[in-house]
Amino acid sequence: MTAEPYQARKIPDHWVKSPKRVVIGRIIAVSGVRLKQRGTGLIYPRSRAFPQGSIVELTVTDDKPANPGDTVNSVLYLGFFEVQQGGIIVVGESVEVKGTLIGVVAGFSDIHYPNHLNLIVTGTEEYVATNLLPYEDGSMAKLETALEDEVLFGRAECNRAEE
Repeated sequence: MTAEPYQARKIPDHWVKSPKRVVIGRIIAVSGVRLKQRGTGLIYPRSRAFPQGSIVELTVTDDKPANPGDTVNSVLYLGFFEVQQGGIIVVGESVEVKGTLIGVVAGFSDIHYPNHLNLIVTGTEEYVATNLLPYEDGSMAKLETALEDEVLFGRAECNRAEE
């Protein structure tokens, strides 16, 4: 079997300089479940295609570092979003919910595929302090996230590219 090209370092990190559009989604289900020993394995690819209409689970971690190939344990299941404007999402790009930066893409998990992909976000210090740290394993976080909130991927990077 051929090695995964990102893992084998055959593909350079070209997404830093390659133009691409912002992926936009809308929250369709809010979860808020907090787990500290989840054991979610991140797959090696650094990018994934997200077609319009696909459903994706959005998960935030405070495990640092969290990179493709790692296992993350400390998670908060934010909920699910439906992709409104499809495109490519890349590890390291910004993630905003309702105009607020919540973190950067750490990687992807295919544990529930083909039902849906899980997108794992390394939370900002502020997001982690407010939404992960106050809650115990198995508890339900009181999230400000609501149905129909807009989710944006890569807007900060696109803005920098336009400058």
